[in-house]
Formats: sequence, structure tokens, C-alpha cells
Amino acid sequence: MMNMEFTVLIKTIQPDFDVAWGDTVRRRDIYTPFYTLSVRNQGNSPLVFPALQQILLYSFSMIPANVYDEFDEQAYWRRSPFNCIEAGDTLLISGPVHRIRADHSSLRFDGYEYVILRPEQHGREYDVNGDLNGAVTEWLIEEDALAMENIPSRIKRLVVAWECASLLA
Repeated sequence: MMNMEFTVLIKTIQPDFDVAWGDTVRRRDIYTPFYTLSVRNQGNSPLVFPALQQILLYSFSMIPANVYDEFDEQAYWRRSPFNCIEAGDTLLISGPVHRIRADHSSLRFDGYEYVILRPEQHGREYDVNGDLNGAVTEWLIEEDALAMENIPSRIKRLVVAWECASLLA
């Protein structure tokens, strides 16, 4: 599996959550945090995604609300791995590139064709409500990572899993 590695300069940041609503009696709400970043490719990697404009920095983690369906979003962001992310920061992206499955359909990933993530970190798991969620290769990405020569440079929008990104000092 070949890792792609490049840096981007963050221009704007928009934190948000996907929410799977519970019913306040038997099922708890589940939050999945993400950031929508407008970015510019850094000078050290001009040939890697020269057209890249947006990154969906997605956690793929399910964060349950408490038993009263209360969730403090601001407290979560203060404790998150990217709690100090700001416009002007440099983000290092490193990981294998996968194509989004042709049969995948969702509002969140609509308009994206490629994802950088490590699928072994996103296997099948039960959520707090007892539902079995499929591995990321079952619902979002193709099983095998793309070889470097098969990764198109025209990509403008890219999904990046949190474990494949880090802020540079």
C-alpha cells in the first residue's frame, strides 16, 4: 500500500457534526465530527493535487450523547485532536488513497471521489445503540488503495480521515 504525502495551507475552517438521531427513549444520538477546510497546496508538493481546494477532514468516530441525549459540542471541540486548528496552519496529509465506491450514495460524501484513510482502523463495530456498523470498505471505499500512477492530479475535493492528518508547528 503506497502512502501519499503532501502539505496544505488551511484558508478557512468549518467544524460540524453528522448526527444520527436517537429517539430519546431507547436510542441515543450519535455524533460524528468533521471539519470542512478550504485549502491551498503548499510549495513543497506542487505536483500532488495542484487543483485541490477543499478537504473534508472526517473523524469516522461515533461519539454518543449522554443518556439524556445531551451533547456539548463546544466541549467536544475543545478536547478534539484538532482543537487548535486555525486558518493559516499547515496540515500534513499522509496515507493511502482510495476511490469512493461507485455504489455509495450519501449527502456527506456527495461530490467527493477519493479518500485518504487507513481502512484497518475502521472495521466493523457496534455503536452505543447496539447496531453493527460495517467496515469502511463495505460502505464507502474500494478495498484496494490506488497506485500513485492511478491517482489523478485534477482532484479538487478530498476526504481525509483524522488519523491521516497532523498539524505542523
